[in-house]
Amino acid sequence: MFTRLTLAPLLLVLFASCDNWSDAQVAETKRRGDIVCRAIEAYRARNGKVPSDLKKLQPDFLREIPQPTVGKRAWTYETYQSGQSYNLSVAIRRESEPLLQAQSAEGWSYDTK
Repeated sequence: MFTRLTLAPLLLVLFASCDNWSDAQVAETKRRGDIVCRAIEAYRARNGKVPSDLKKLQPDFLREIPQPTVGKRAWTYETYQSGQSYNLSVAIRRESEPLLQAQSAEGWSYDTK
């Protein structure tokens, strides 16, 4: 069983990694997201609409989906307008975290609330 002394440093590391939205990590997440967005657009060019799920990009457009370096380190992906548009955003852990998202070909928005 963990004692309070051994659990405290572990919790500190977990909380520090959850809240680390440094400029460098946001820039890296956008870079990785740009790779995903280009693959989505290539899929659209071939199929006439965006994929219903990011997994449909594999293996023809991406060998693997590069994940964000902030938030939950995962993407949230939604399509709308009958598969003509999409929203790619970083999955967040808490409401207080920033919102980093790209909508179709409009580029990135970053709302630190």
